[in-house]
Amino acid sequence: LEDITLTFHKLGWLRIKVAVANEEFLAVDYAFRFNNRVYDYQKALDNTSPLASCGPGRALLYDFLDESIREKYTVFDMLRGNERYKTKIANESSQNWRITIPDRNAKKGIKYRLFGLRMRLKHLRARVGREWLILKIHLRQWGLFRFMNHYIKFLIGRIGLES
Repeated sequence: LEDITLTFHKLGWLRIKVAVANEEFLAVDYAFRFNNRVYDYQKALDNTSPLASCGPGRALLYDFLDESIREKYTVFDMLRGNERYKTKIANESSQNWRITIPDRNAKKGIKYRLFGLRMRLKHLRARVGREWLILKIHLRQWGLFRFMNHYIKFLIGRIGLES
């Protein structure tokens, strides 16, 4: 990470914002800019500070967003994860994929079967998480009494059953 940070800094891609009060570091936001995109990579917050409840991390994020808009970047990618702060401000999400290739020479013993079960459970957990996120977005956009109708139409369109 040190080498990448130094290289990105030399290329002008690195962006670091820091929130400081009374000579005390409260929060830091570490991002990269490349190819008309901002990649919001890492954050840190001193949650032991009495000022942590004032939201210095959010302030840094919003400052990055504002700066990115002013500088006409087309994408602000908060990278993987569905943390609450991301779902509150994002207007869309994308999927990351992990591809795991098991050793075909391994005997189909308990270790192999447990690995397969683990991968299926991870896939199921990710899928349920994505659907939950989509449901929350529809609920926020359409309200308590109208969201289910729009969510069902969305599902029908997604699986290609619309006529």
